[in-house]
Order: sequence, then C-alpha cells, then structure tokens
Amino acid sequence: MTGRPVPVISWIEVSPLLIIAIPALCLLAPDGAQTTIIGVTASTIAFVMFIPQAVRVWRTRHDAHALLGLSLSTQFLILANASIWGVYALMLGEFWVGAPGIINAPLALTVIALTVRSRMRAKVGDLVVDTSLSEIRHTDST
Repeated sequence: MTGRPVPVISWIEVSPLLIIAIPALCLLAPDGAQTTIIGVTASTIAFVMFIPQAVRVWRTRHDAHALLGLSLSTQFLILANASIWGVYALMLGEFWVGAPGIINAPLALTVIALTVRSRMRAKVGDLVVDTSLSEIRHTDST
C-alpha cells in the first residue's frame, strides 16, 4: 500500500480536551442546550471511533491476509447496537441518541460484506486462508 501516511491523533491527546471542553460548554450553554451538546459530542465520538476500522477494511478489501484479524462477530454486534439505539432514539424522539447508527450501521454492513467477499476469494495461488483458524497455510498442489 503506497500513499501519504495518515496523521494519527491518539485518544491520549484528545481526551483531556474533551474532559475539559464538554463540561465547560455545558456550563456556558443555556438550559436545554446541555443535553444537545452532550448528545452531539457522544454521537461524534461514536462515529469517529469507527472510521479507522472502516478505512482499513476499505483499503485492504482485496487482501484476505490483511483482513484476518478482523472480527466479524464484532461487526455484527456493532450493527445490532446501532439498530437498537436507532429504535430507542425513535421511541424517545431524540435524534442524537440514534445518530451514530445512521453512519455506523451502513459502515458495519460494508465491512461485513467486504470481509466476507475477501475471505471467500481467499484462495490465491497455493495459499488458502483457513478462516476458522485465522491463519494462512500452504496447501499441497499434488
């Protein structure tokens, strides 16, 4: 994979800012806006934390070996989680409760589809991906 390196900002760098900024915004905001600020912040974090996984899968979608470490069960749990939060948000009438699911559910479906497709096409030359053991092994061609 070639190209420009993507700058990485770690949670260690960002979390102190969030810990200070969110309560400060809530204290300065008028009554009722605090809930919206917290909802928007939580939704943004829930969306942003999924982006690196989705980008990695998209970039390596044709490389079964690179996708071996990906847990499909986790992706199905993300999909279920997004769906349940979406239903809960509709029941409450609170958009920001279910907002991350609007982005994360389609991303999880895409990750699942790309991973399954890559694993199904995993036979390359004399290499076979054994998805049950999550490893690559050589096969005899005789």
